[in-house]
Amino acid sequence: MGVARLVTAGVCARLDLPFEAVDDLQLAVELLLAGAFTRTRDVTVGFDSDGRSLSIAVSPVEASTLAATRAGYEGTSRIALQTLLERLVDDVVAQPGPVPAVILRKALEASSL
Repeated sequence: MGVARLVTAGVCARLDLPFEAVDDLQLAVELLLAGAFTRTRDVTVGFDSDGRSLSIAVSPVEASTLAATRAGYEGTSRIALQTLLERLVDDVVAQPGPVPAVILRKALEASSL
């Protein structure tokens, strides 16, 4: 997780994001990594920017994490992963498929205000 946190900060610094946005993105990536992956798999964190937003794709994600991202945890004492992520980034997309992923998006213009 330390490497993902460091790389996230480096990418954000290259995009001149303010500290608060960097911190939010680092925490969002850590939340996904902390409970999302099978310990025996390698995890890929990919970054893409179109000049308007930064997208971070985290994959592969276990099916249970995709379900938690979409629907939240069962029970009343736990906050849904989706809710936590939405407070940190602008958009959260759970992408099922052969290599399931969660994509986080943060607007660059809104971050620099």
